[in-house]
Amino acid sequence: MRGALKSVAILYNPGHERAPRLVREIGEMLDRRGMSVASCAIEREPEALACIAGVDLIITLGGDGT
Repeated sequence: MRGALKSVAILYNPGHERAPRLVREIGEMLDRRGMSVASCAIEREPEALACIAGVDLIITLGGDGT
């Protein structure tokens, strides 16, 4: 991969009880490193597609095959 990561999207399963905390912790860590971070529930497909458009990295949290 060339260059530095600048933008990250975190897609998460809102039905997983630990997802909100993990999204927050990962987002804060990436933000401290100067990255732009967006997050969206995976079940909202139109919003999820908009959330991942043009990002350098996508992280998925689910535990259910997400």
